[in-house]
Amino acid sequence: MLVANADVRKRLKEAEIKHWMLANKLGCHETTLSRWLRTELPPKKKELIFKAIDQLKRELESREKTEQLQDELTRL
Repeated sequence: MLVANADVRKRLKEAEIKHWMLANKLGCHETTLSRWLRTELPPKKKELIFKAIDQLKRELESREKTEQLQDELTRL
């Protein structure tokens, strides 16, 4: 059985991004995002979602680096 938008789901999982986080970034409700993912998305919408995932991933990585730096500074 094929799952609709398997590529989107895979990228979310690899980036360790929750559906609610992506929905928030897209400005929609988590339920709306889940509904969108039930059927294959049009290419333009999928492209926007991939961009949002990439942005979120960078933001999370940046936040983690900042937290690591703060931890190191407090140990000094």
